Amino acid sequence: MVCYIQKYVIILAGIFPLTSPQPKYWGGCVPGGGDASAHKLGTIHWYCTTCNIKSVELLRLVFGFHDRIQKTESEIENMKRDTSAKFSKIESTYEAVNEDLKILSQKIEGVKKCCEDSDKLIGTVQQETRNEIENIKKGLENKISKEDMEKALNQHTEMLADETYASKIKKQG
Repeated sequence: MVCYIQKYVIILAGIFPLTSPQPKYWGGCVPGGGDASAHKLGTIHWYCTTCNIKSVELLRLVFGFHDRIQKTESEIENMKRDTSAKFSKIESTYEAVNEDLKILSQKIEGVKKCCEDSDKLIGTVQQETRNEIENIKKGLENKISKEDMEKALNQHTEMLADETYASKIKKQG
């Protein structure tokens, strides 16, 4: 079999016409079969069966890699979008929590102030109550106690009874 240059050569990405359609031998290929041992290293001959088979295998590998790369790139883009969406969601949640914390902090400060005011009011009421109790104690000390009054009344009654006419008769009689 003689290796002839065909009208069109397929190169990885497309078909390119040759300028001369006459059969010619390609440099590096041996006429009569295109023996693989006769090829120069790094050369591909599209008209040769051995080169054509190897180049088709190479093309399959390249297109397979290309498909994998496209798939990987689309997955990466999807991950970027998902990540961006999640980050923005986390960011908005963080901002909402931050706002809630500010509001809670203000409420806590209000409660603290209210507690301080209540403590002051309780202290004032306690002091007023103590003062009132002291005033009552002083007033009671100044007044005659009930026992003292009964004792004095009994003594006075006895004195009066001793001095009355009827009591004098009773004493004499």
